[in-house]
Amino acid sequence: MWILIALFLISLAVILGIILYKTKMIRRGQAEIITDAPTPGSLLPKINFNLIKTRVLGFLGKYIHLFVLILLKLRIKLVYFVKRKKETMMPKIKKFIEKVSAEKPEKTKPSLVSKLFKNISDYKNRLKKIEQEMKEDEEKENGLK
Repeated sequence: MWILIALFLISLAVILGIILYKTKMIRRGQAEIITDAPTPGSLLPKINFNLIKTRVLGFLGKYIHLFVLILLKLRIKLVYFVKRKKETMMPKIKKFIEKVSAEKPEKTKPSLVSKLFKNISDYKNRLKKIEQEMKEDEEKENGLK
């Protein structure tokens, strides 16, 4: 890390020395100033926007067309792939659903209401049996007398 900082400071000192040397030479008149540079008001050369516009539009037209074609091909391939996978996966999914629905686990604890209804139906069945037995006993008693 310190080596990098030292190299940076050394290069900065060298650049500063070169700039100072050139300014001294200009002041003495030993160096010539090139006047072919752009005017001081504009550092950038004149830009032809029409030329840039035509080149950019040509570039975009060519590559956007290519991009749209690639997207269309990709969409068609993706739709075909999804359709094919759907056709192969649907029977497997249906089998799995049938398998899961066939293996319904029994309720571990019946609810209180269902217990109550079960008890009531058991009592009704017992009462019917008792009534039938009483009728049979009465018929036997009537038949014996």
